[in-house]
Amino acid sequence: MILLATSVALAICADRLRLPYPIVLVIGGIALAFGSGLPRVEIQPELVLVIVLPPRLFAAAWFTSWRDFAARRRTAGRSW
Repeated sequence: MILLATSVALAICADRLRLPYPIVLVIGGIALAFGSGLPRVEIQPELVLVIVLPPRLFAAAWFTSWRDFAARRRTAGRSW
């Protein structure tokens, strides 16, 4: 809950300061990692593949430019 509240607060601060929120979140994450007494969280690599990767792939597929996809369709098959 602390991480969620902190990320929301950092996103609001980034909006008010007119900074890109990913940069503010990374800086805030580094500050939390080095400056707080939060417990260490370890995630198994298999869980990352199951939890993190599918939404990222879905978002990438959803926002893919079909024009760029069609233009690079032939070169994608040859890169193997």
